[in-house]
Amino acid sequence: MIIPIPTVRVAFNAANVVHDLSCSAARFAALLLAALVLGLASPACGAEPAETHESAPATPPETARPAAMPAAEPAASSMPDAESNRSPSPPTASTAPSPASDGHKSPSDASPHRAPAGEPDTPRSWFELYGLDDSHFAKFVSGRPLDADEVEPLLKVIFRMRRFTPEQIAQWTQREWSAEELAQMPQSYQAEMYRLVGQAIDVEAITPAEEVASLFEMPEYYRCRIELASGAKAEVYAASVPRAWLAGGGPFPARCEVSGVFLKTAAAATEEEKRPELVFAAARVAWHPPTPLGNLQFDYGLFDQVVDRAPPESEPFHEMLAAVRRSKRGELDRIAREQLKDLADRIPHNQPAAEGQGAIVRQASDGSWFYSVVPLFHDSEASRGRLVAVEGVARQVQKVVIDEPEIRQRYGIDHYYQVSLFTADSGVNPVIFCVLELPPDMPFGARDRYGEKVRIAGFMFKLWSYRIDIPRGADEDSKTGRMRQRAPLLVARDLLWYPAPPPPPRSSLAAVIGLGFLAAATLLGWWALRRSDRRDAKPRHAETVERFQWPAATDGSPVAAPQAFDPNNLPDLGQADPQQAAPQPPASNSDGQSDEKPGDG
Repeated sequence: MIIPIPTVRVAFNAANVVHDLSCSAARFAALLLAALVLGLASPACGAEPAETHESAPATPPETARPAAMPAAEPAASSMPDAESNRSPSPPTASTAPSPASDGHKSPSDASPHRAPAGEPDTPRSWFELYGLDDSHFAKFVSGRPLDADEVEPLLKVIFRMRRFTPEQIAQWTQREWSAEELAQMPQSYQAEMYRLVGQAIDVEAITPAEEVASLFEMPEYYRCRIELASGAKAEVYAASVPRAWLAGGGPFPARCEVSGVFLKTAAAATEEEKRPELVFAAARVAWHPPTPLGNLQFDYGLFDQVVDRAPPESEPFHEMLAAVRRSKRGELDRIAREQLKDLADRIPHNQPAAEGQGAIVRQASDGSWFYSVVPLFHDSEASRGRLVAVEGVARQVQKVVIDEPEIRQRYGIDHYYQVSLFTADSGVNPVIFCVLELPPDMPFGARDRYGEKVRIAGFMFKLWSYRIDIPRGADEDSKTGRMRQRAPLLVARDLLWYPAPPPPPRSSLAAVIGLGFLAAATLLGWWALRRSDRRDAKPRHAETVERFQWPAATDGSPVAAPQAFDPNNLPDLGQADPQQAAPQPPASNSDGQSDEKPGDG
């Protein structure tokens, strides 16, 4: 049998394709089997997972970025749109320890991402996920002062504490605890967080080695000695303290509050003291001076972040809102009135009131005293935290909604009201108040069609600078038609509203009497008009008769005027002449034809 050549070639090609497919299938099966073997063997090998890198570190509370503020005039703009601090990423159980534990890499290079399932949410568990386990805290030896070997472990704890969110710190902080128990069993309470309330006695700034400072992003840290309310002594190492404490010895003793992690005990500072000092690590020491704002637990150390003529900073602004929220309705106004009386009593009698830019209170022409807003414009830094109560006309009241869920959850505030107030001594410059509550039924409005008299008691926050629209050519920024406006920014809980008295209601009797008077006036006017018309009609009639002339006859003889009608001289129609009564034929002309035309009859 002879097979054609084309048929042989086709059969040969088909055989090659089948062979290639068989080889490919064998190779694929071998690769799949190898992958399965390797996948099953990798967990059993116990190999270390690859080192993972954390996402962008969360912004610590001390370095929160200012919120962006719209560049608009207060009548049309909203208040600071707060940018909240984000929580650190949840840690993962499989993440390798932080490179900071070996001292070769920056602590921010790696961090856990998710907490292991079933693990309690405590500071100790988070420290372990950050690479600070029990062996790390075992480096702190109780019964002796902090030495050089304990500095680096201390800074690691402080650095990690700066990454804790305020919500976490509030959740973990234990308010009820015993200093004696911590002193007796320090290792059992290590890495736990406690609330310290007392008086700061002194503070000292410590500069670590350059390498350590660069590693932990901490050029300075501070040692603060605190006398607790229970009588115990505490030594707190923190990353931040109020700046005022470092200038000129500070206002010690200073009322303070700390959420600190317990590390160890130290020997008593003096031989007379029997109880050892407790050593804590903290991110910040809060300062509550004995002022109306400090009594509301506002941390004056947050003012160190505030910068005038800039958008309001997020954390200090919302912390002040939360502080005034702790007061009662009308409480700030009552305190401001008492404070005004005390300030006025301190001024010697027969001394004229101060008229300078720093005068806190001034005297009106009637002898009464009032708070001046002039220092808020010219000396805003010294006025921060000051309580003032001013009266004026609110030209704008606008509700500002807080959209950030973190801010809502942390402070329990979802809105406030921005009030543009003009006072007697502010002139054309407004004073901006951020108020949490308004009286019921108080209307909203803008400058052109709004004006309500109010009294507001609030705390000075900063001097705010923003842009407003102006007529072109008014200043150096006329190309854009805008100029910068400066206004003090204050925070208040509520305000007093003096609504304009409504018009007196009109009774039905008054309405009837009014309608009666209106009807009488209308009738009287109509009668007077008619009488005037009658008086004017008679002279016009006589003048018309006098001017009338009877026309003359065709022959020039005068025509007798019509005689007056006499009913007694009537003609006797019954005795009329029959010839005169009979109809006369029409006259004819010379042709014997009648002069009457067709159709005349």
